[in-house]
Amino acid sequence: MSIKYLFLLGLGASAVAHGASTELKAQLEALDQRFVVGDYRIHYTLAGDHAFPAGETDGDRRSRAEGMLNSLADQLRRADQFYSQELGLTPPLRSERYSGVATIDFHILKLDERNGAAGDDPKGHSYQHFGASERALNISLNNRWIPTGLTPSHEIFHLYQYGYTYFKNGWYLEGMARSLESPFRDRQYKTEPLPATAEELNDLLERRHDAGPFWSRLFYQCNPSCQVSWKGTRYRSEAAMCSPGLVKALLDEYHLLDREAAKARGFNPERWPESEQKSLDNNPWLLAGLDRAIDKQCAPSAPDSELGKFRRLIRDKLPAPSPVVQGRTEPALAEGVQWLGDPYAEIYGDRRYAKNIWEMVFFKGRLYLGAGNSSNQPPAANAGPVPLIAYDPRERRFARQAVLDEEQIDRIVRVGGTLCIPGHDPTQSGALGNLYCRQDDGRWKKKRTIPGVLHAYDLAEHSGALYAALGIEGSGGGGVGRSRDGGDSWEVVPAGRYRAYSLLRLDGTLYPTRVFLAAGRNRQSRTPAVSELVGDLDFAPRPDLEADVLFPDTPLDSKRSQKIIKPVFPGGLALYIGAYIHNDHQSEPFGLYVATSLRTGSVDVRRIPLPEGFVAWNLLVHEGETYVLANARRSSGYETAVFALSDPRRQKPRRILAFETAALARSFATDGNGWYFGLGCENFQGEPEEALSPQCGHLLKVQAPLGSGPLAPG
Repeated sequence: MSIKYLFLLGLGASAVAHGASTELKAQLEALDQRFVVGDYRIHYTLAGDHAFPAGETDGDRRSRAEGMLNSLADQLRRADQFYSQELGLTPPLRSERYSGVATIDFHILKLDERNGAAGDDPKGHSYQHFGASERALNISLNNRWIPTGLTPSHEIFHLYQYGYTYFKNGWYLEGMARSLESPFRDRQYKTEPLPATAEELNDLLERRHDAGPFWSRLFYQCNPSCQVSWKGTRYRSEAAMCSPGLVKALLDEYHLLDREAAKARGFNPERWPESEQKSLDNNPWLLAGLDRAIDKQCAPSAPDSELGKFRRLIRDKLPAPSPVVQGRTEPALAEGVQWLGDPYAEIYGDRRYAKNIWEMVFFKGRLYLGAGNSSNQPPAANAGPVPLIAYDPRERRFARQAVLDEEQIDRIVRVGGTLCIPGHDPTQSGALGNLYCRQDDGRWKKKRTIPGVLHAYDLAEHSGALYAALGIEGSGGGGVGRSRDGGDSWEVVPAGRYRAYSLLRLDGTLYPTRVFLAAGRNRQSRTPAVSELVGDLDFAPRPDLEADVLFPDTPLDSKRSQKIIKPVFPGGLALYIGAYIHNDHQSEPFGLYVATSLRTGSVDVRRIPLPEGFVAWNLLVHEGETYVLANARRSSGYETAVFALSDPRRQKPRRILAFETAALARSFATDGNGWYFGLGCENFQGEPEEALSPQCGHLLKVQAPLGSGPLAPG
């Protein structure tokens, strides 16, 4: 955070408090000084009962206050830097919960029994000396605070916690915050053994600040190779802390689980009653999230180890049914179609549009799924962070693999022998773009390294480097990024006014593609929609590759802009789907195309016709064969079909499978023995959420070998 200091004196405005008690109103009216530092506004007074700093003579107080305020600002800066950068947490003012809240207000007051307090409900106040303020997060700080005290850092961490979850049970809320004071106390951590019996676990769940040693112990047990020096039950960490990733993994899980807990108990997930936020009924969900976070972030532990025994203990308290998402209501389906579940049901509930299965990829025996919604418009606007869920066909269960700081998981791309996900629309600021890649141990690593980028839409490998199609923050323009170190660092080249959506690999080079503008949309002042990589990182505009060339034999709607989506590259060809831009980042497909060459003077692009009524929605290459997923509207919903293309240049698509369902099939995959389909929904006519298919987001399987004949619609 960029720190700027500003002292303001009271201006004598009239006092009208809103959202404040009579007692608080009187306290705030006494605060006639304001110190602004970044997102924080610190209110205090130099006189009266609430004078800051307390215990000073009037003559010395002003100069002493200035020094202490600078110390407070420094502590806030260090705390924000640690929480947001080293732990990777989303700052509270950037969180989904506090969208629209712009500031954090400190009030330095005489507090008889407390060092400080952070409120989770944003409130606005009318200050006598500063007038009315917008809604803000509020922190009270004792006027006896001294710079060595860590109350400000402690309370700021509570705001980070509030931004993720409504859970406020003391052993988690206060215990974790107390443990995380240690990075600011010379990295000294006080510990105690993890609970080993039901009685010890119950004792932990009744604690508050004194649960800090539990968390300090857990951070070490999560990574026993962490470099520490022990002295009795305390250790000093060489790094700021052991297992910093566990904090974010845990808060990500709580962000998802508090919605499930609210639905299970029958109240609004967006508006928890205060009594429910601290209820003992939260503990099974808190322990479930802890178990998941340990599974994702901690080193494997032997069953008889301290951590292994603790995990067995907490699993006895998990909520029933298990919060591992399976989906609950099996719909009526065509004969031969198997329903596998509704994997995002417990996360998005009735927000059907966010359950769209935009992408699915088989990798190492698991089927990875992507959902969410990046559109700024309803239905289900800005649905992140999004969990990455995988289905295991052998165990017939879904499991969360990671939680991505994105509004939507749109592309899952095979890169360098693993899977990577470009950061489609970060829930964080647009200062850096994201890349997520699966590691050899199955964990997912986030690389927040693409400079100045808000959107990463596509990935491609070329000449030993990784390229990304990008949307640039602020300008609304597009660009291409290149990384030679697997995404650890990037060079970004701007590519004109509009976002780059896809990368076509053809002719031994790359062709980034952007928006093909609708008629009348400033065509003269823009750069061409397609460019060609002609040097190390040089891109030559290709004004000849207009929409009528790349979407031949297609009567386009001149009032709608188009883009290329879902490209695949079998046998030196480029197959892709043409689509209208719809609902912000989303798409409405209109045709399937194959490009043999895009070289200047030898461009060869053809439309691949499908049977009447069918529109291509996704493409797949499996063991050298190309497959097309297509949908056709029917009176009862959709007919879904898979077409095979052995030679896209010469052969017509051969239908190998078809069935009917109430929702369109948006994504598909195969393991060689059967087909998997991710159902979706669209609001092409502006339909409200409740009008979308209730099967949106379901996962289906058809047990049909590759090359089998059509499955008759049921």
